Amino acid sequence: MKRKKSGLIILFSLLLISALFSCKKESSQDPLIGKWKAVTISVNGTSTPAPGDLFLEIKTDSTLSMGGTTANWKKEGNLLKVTPETMKEDSSIIEKLTDQELILTTEEQGIKTQMFFQKVK
Repeated sequence: MKRKKSGLIILFSLLLISALFSCKKESSQDPLIGKWKAVTISVNGTSTPAPGDLFLEIKTDSTLSMGGTTANWKKEGNLLKVTPETMKEDSSIIEKLTDQELILTTEEQGIKTQMFFQKVK
């Protein structure tokens, strides 16, 4: 009886340890998610500092906000597709994306605009 009881305890302990290690938290979040501060805006190669209060916030619920405008977003490859309410979808090329830096490029009617961002949180 003692041997059976200790065998059950060992088996239960192994199952518990196995369950604890298999339930690891998912830590890989898209680096695009977060709050970004605009640093520089470049239009056709001419750079100017961005206004100090211009932020882009990209949320996990597929919404983003910038300059008082809210929109839905989706990422397809290196494209960030944004659809503001009552407007057509617009795409920006993600030129660079790291944990701390984001560069978005759009080109419309021959005007190339690049926005350089640094992550705030």
